[in-house]
Amino acid sequence: MKSEEFVLVPVPKNRVLEVYRLLGGDAAPIEPEAFTAIVKLAYEESSHDTKRFLDLLAAHPDEWLSIGEIRDELGMDVHQLPGVLSTFPRRWRGRYHQAGPLPFEVDGKGNRRSYRMGKKVAELLTSLR
Repeated sequence: MKSEEFVLVPVPKNRVLEVYRLLGGDAAPIEPEAFTAIVKLAYEESSHDTKRFLDLLAAHPDEWLSIGEIRDELGMDVHQLPGVLSTFPRRWRGRYHQAGPLPFEVDGKGNRRSYRMGKKVAELLTSLR
């Protein structure tokens, strides 16, 4: 497989969204107000277990939680959690047509994954309870 070569192009901060739109079409980041609305809708339409997962991340803003910690906190067995963790990203990209970042970060692979939610999204989700 041939790898692509990348170049760094300086772009004024106030024009970055335009560049994303030009290069990615629908993959462009969305405005904060629209992101907030989509996060609210996605949360409201989530299953009970997915809400528990999101609430757990929101209760620990800016803190990385491992899969083991999440499973223990939610009282799920090794077979339940993967379904919860895969459902939200699929819905985020499919149902809500979001090509941009999820409302939480994922680091690592397989059983070594960790999850973290930023403070602003955590505050938003906490306000929904």
